[in-house]
Amino acid sequence: MEVLKQNFKKQNTQFISSPKNSMVVEAILREANCNDYETFIINQMLQFTYRYVSTILILGDAKEFAQYCGRNDVILEDVKFAMTMMNDKIAKPIPREVLFELTKQKNMKPLPPITDLRIRLPICTHCLLAPNYIRRK
Repeated sequence: MEVLKQNFKKQNTQFISSPKNSMVVEAILREANCNDYETFIINQMLQFTYRYVSTILILGDAKEFAQYCGRNDVILEDVKFAMTMMNDKIAKPIPREVLFELTKQKNMKPLPPITDLRIRLPICTHCLLAPNYIRRK
């Protein structure tokens, strides 16, 4: 019983000492049965979420739409319209023809021969996806 109490305390202190938003993203990944992922995925998801929420500020856009329509109160359609407007800005797919043309141009160049059989990657601190916080275990 004492071991269970100690494990519970460790889990609670880990949850409290970790950044709250990263724990939420981890919980979402666990709920989606995604257990095998790189640590930078959490940072990517956090950055996308922050950008999405801060750029949209859906309620701000929805308020503007409501005011434009002559209403003081925001209704559901205003929020939906603000979300679709932002989705068009963020996730607009590139046309297939453009992608095919780009791949043709890129694939025309031959790959350079590999002289060293090892792949050299920069250290994590020089990568753009490096974590900007330290999570205590």
